[in-house]
Amino acid sequence: MTSASEARLWLAWLAKVRILIVTLLLGIELALAQFTPVAFPMRLFIDAVLLAYTISIFHLALLKFWRELRVQSALQVATDLLLVSLLIYVTGGADSSLNFLYPLVIIVASVLLPLPSLSFFTAEYWNYATSRSYRRTRQPILDYAPCRRSSLST
Repeated sequence: MTSASEARLWLAWLAKVRILIVTLLLGIELALAQFTPVAFPMRLFIDAVLLAYTISIFHLALLKFWRELRVQSALQVATDLLLVSLLIYVTGGADSSLNFLYPLVIIVASVLLPLPSLSFFTAEYWNYATSRSYRRTRQPILDYAPCRRSSLST
């Protein structure tokens, strides 16, 4: 960030975009729930969305009263990471369709935070992504099933 006013604009924009994205996710999930069976508790998802709204409003109010913009940037990115983790956990964990939200948090962190802080968020996503792909592709390397001799071999 080059100036305090630019940082303040980015933080306000981030809180507003967070509200927009959460509203879109809520609308899509509620529409899907009307037409297909949902594999997660809808009430828990709605509670997580309400928490995201509350945190976004808190960040907008905090922006008006608190002048420490670097701390606010880190706080907003950290709460985004926690909210995304909560939404993914509620909607199915590793098999959730909301996994695309982690790279969005990393993109926002790259704009708002200095490099050492950014590496933490990138490492957190990398840890999640690699553990997810490992769980999906884990298969036994060797098959220890007994072999029967064929009649062709003598």
